[in-house]
This record gives sequence, C-alpha cells and structure tokens, in this order.
Amino acid sequence: MGKVNIVFKIEKIDKHTQRLLTCAFLVICLFMIFLTGVLNVTSFLETTVIGTENSVRESVAYSSDSVLLNLLTAAIGAAVLFLIKKSKLKINPAILTGVLFVWTAVLGILWVFAVKSSPTQDSFIVTDAAAAAARGEYSNLHEEYFLRFPFQLGYVLWSEVFIRLLHLENNFLALEVVNVLCLAATFALLAQTVRLLSDKESVFHSTVLLCMTCAPAILFCTFLYGNIPGLLFAVLAVYLIQLFLRRRKWYFCLAGAVCLGISVSLKMNFMIVLAALAIMLLLDVVCHRKLTSLVCLVLCAVCCIGIKAGVQASYEMRADCDFGDGIPMTSWMAMGLSDSARAPGWYTGKYTVTNFKENNFDSAAASADSAEVIKERISSFAQDPKRAASFFYRKFVSQWNDPTYQSIWTNEVRGFYGGKQARHAVAVWVCEDGKQTVTEVMNACQQIVLVGVLIAVILCFVRRNETAALLLLIILGGMLYHLLFEAKSQYSMTYYILMLPLAAWGWDAVLQTAETKISRFLNEKVIKKRKI
Repeated sequence: MGKVNIVFKIEKIDKHTQRLLTCAFLVICLFMIFLTGVLNVTSFLETTVIGTENSVRESVAYSSDSVLLNLLTAAIGAAVLFLIKKSKLKINPAILTGVLFVWTAVLGILWVFAVKSSPTQDSFIVTDAAAAAARGEYSNLHEEYFLRFPFQLGYVLWSEVFIRLLHLENNFLALEVVNVLCLAATFALLAQTVRLLSDKESVFHSTVLLCMTCAPAILFCTFLYGNIPGLLFAVLAVYLIQLFLRRRKWYFCLAGAVCLGISVSLKMNFMIVLAALAIMLLLDVVCHRKLTSLVCLVLCAVCCIGIKAGVQASYEMRADCDFGDGIPMTSWMAMGLSDSARAPGWYTGKYTVTNFKENNFDSAAASADSAEVIKERISSFAQDPKRAASFFYRKFVSQWNDPTYQSIWTNEVRGFYGGKQARHAVAVWVCEDGKQTVTEVMNACQQIVLVGVLIAVILCFVRRNETAALLLLIILGGMLYHLLFEAKSQYSMTYYILMLPLAAWGWDAVLQTAETKISRFLNEKVIKKRKI
C-alpha cells in the first residue's frame, strides 16, 4: 500500500500495551468491516430514494437495483482507476491540486447561478438573523428558534461576517459561492492529506478523480448551513494536526485546535472529529511517550468548547438575552430511537421541539423526559430483537445508501430568487426531467467508492496497518452517532467525502496486488513455453 509517513508505530512499550492497542485497532476495523459490508451488500440490491412530499418534509423510499449493473459499474470503476495507475502521470501535484480546486469552483459557481436557490426554513432563519445583526438589529435573535438551537449561532456569525464584508442585503447567492469555495478548498486539502499518508502518486491521482466526480457535494452548495464550511475547518484541523505529529511544531497544533473549534461552532456534529483526534493523540502519548500530544488534545478540547461558548456569549451580550443550553442531546437521542413518518430515527418534533416547549424551555426537565423515552425504547428493542434489527437496519441504509445525499432534494424544496421560472434549463433538467439519470450516475460513483472503502478496511485489518486509523475513526464515529441520534442522509455526505481518500487507497492496493499476480502468471507462462 506504499510507504506511509504517519503511522502509529507501536514501539518502546511493553507487550501487554502493544496487544491492547492492536486489539483496539482490530475492533475498530471489525466494526467498520461489518457496517461497510452491510452497506455494500445493500447498495448492490437497492437504493434509497429521497422524494418530496412538501417544502419541508422528505419522503424516504427504497427501490430495487440491478445487481448485474452494479457489478458492471464497479468493474468499470476499477478499470478506470487501473488505467490511471498504469499511466503513471507525471503532473506536478500542486498543479493537479489547483486543477481540482478550479474544477470544483467553476462547476459549483455555475450551479449556484443556474439554480438561484434562496434560503428556506432553518437556513432562512439563520441567514435572516445574520443579516439583521449586520444592521445592528437583534430582535430576530429573541425568537424561540435560538432558544431551541443556540448552536446555530456559530453559523449566524459566519454569515454575518460575509454579509458585512460583501455588503449583502436581499440576495445571498454570494454565501452559496462561499460554500463552493469552501468545498473546493476541502477537496484540495484532502488531496494533500493523501500525500501525507502515502507516497504513491496513483493514490493521489485516484483521490483527485473521485473528488472531481463527487457531484452530490457540488449540488449541496446551495444549502446555506454549517455543513460545508464546518467540514473545511474539520479537514484543515486534521491536516494540521497530522503535520504536528510529523514535525512537532507547536504552531501546527495551535492552528489545528483553532480550526477544529471553528468547525464545531459551525456544526456540532464535528465533535466526532474531536473524539477521533482525541483517540489518535492519546495513542501517540502511549506509544511514543509524547506529552506534547496530550497538550495538543487539551488545546483542541478548549478551543471546541471555548469558541462555541464565546460565540454564544457575544450574541447574548449584543442581543441582551440568555439563550441557555437549548434542546438537550438526550432529546435528539430519544428522537433518533423513535419511529418517524419519514423513516426510522428521522426528524419528528415531538421529542425535541414540542418536548422542550412543554418543559418551558428548561433543558434539564426536557432531558429528564427524554431519558424516560430512551429507557422505554431500549426496553422495547430488548423485548423484540427482530424489530430492533429492522429499525436500525432501515435507519442505517436510509442515510448511507442514498447516492444523492439529499443534494437534489435540497434544490427542489428551497425557494428561488425570481421564482422557479428563473432557474436555468440545466437546473430544471437536473431536478426534474433528468433527475433519474443524475441519480443513476451518482449511484454508480457511490458504488465504486463504497467498494473501495470496504477493500481498504479489510486490508487494514489483514495487514494490521494503522495508517488509516484517523479516517476510520471519524467515519465509524459518524455511523454510530447517527445510528443513535437524528438520521438524515445529508448528514452522511460529510463522511462520504472523507471516504474518498480511503476508497482511492483501497482500490490502488487491490489493483496493485492483481497486477502483480497477473504479471507473475504471465511470466510463468512465458518461461514454460521457452522450456517447451
């Protein structure tokens, strides 16, 4: 799998610790093999389809797939990646990374102005509050919404900064362009991160190709929320902390911690990245006796907690109000373990918004009620294991087997500047007449990525190779988190993007093995003929 620069080398430690760390890594791999294995089998058999019932509610359905066509798709993907590997392209990595950035930026900006999507529902509330704050008006912040979801204030601040800088008033397409640039930078960073993990150019080239063909991410840029900018800062944090582990320079550690704090303030789900980094840094402390890694971990935790709290405190001071703690995490878990009209564990306000309001916006009281719901649901699952398995299976595939990750859906249900008739013909085709074709292309790309990830995880397990530990931890954390908390396929896109380097790595390894065996077989044939 190529020379690896960043490896958890288990040395200078006793045998018992070594065995414990190895076992922990293998357990992570086994969990990932199981989950990605289930996902691969399911993706060959069916596809999750997200439709529209109205402007705010998703409809989740499952359609059968052609196994033969999916196998053919995987074979074509393998052939393309094999040709890239054999071509041995000699392109300056910096130039190729720049091409990836420009490609993503151009396609994304064209899409933004083709759709002309305007903020709707939650994205409207947060951007409208940001626009008002930029004018020095804070009445919007006194609304019930921010008492429920004070964690949204991070994205309010992000939007307010750009609204002030760009002098935006009634049109926020520029914020969608900022999303596009954030995505382009994320892809560029992923490509560079791969170069830290492996010195094989073919892995780098395959990663660039997979990023270039990640259409759901580009289509999703019209959604004004913390997902895309938060992902940029999370990936930047991962990149910087990897540099810290490699070079032991304190400024990489500090910059990485700040970036991680910004990502969490933009989207709370990136606490999963903090958890994964915490495990990695603690392993470094144990394996290499590097207390600087412990300092780095403390800095990351302080920044994640401090930046988020600082943003909320600043708005509380400016708006002269107290947002409190908002809806407690136990309420989101109660919802995640309950049935929904959309799909198992998907959004329903009964356990979150309604419960919070009935408890007079008291987080502690709402949490107590939610804890009772969680106990009841666990008891119900324990009494009927088959129903529990069905619930979690459908919840899992409803999120992870949607090849669009709600990227088309979000462009169907939002408002539009100038109305639907103002959309460009390309946007109309993608969201209407060509929707099935676009979905099938996304499905083919997803199939290639999922197979590659499964190969990578199996190889990590078989070869006891810890190089992919961080990416594995983040993706596994996302899968397990959304099995327990709110489900939504758009949340999975973050982790799908992080799967791209793993998929490139996995395919490269298996193609290298196949090439070696084929060459050996052909050489043996030639030798036998010569003997004859």
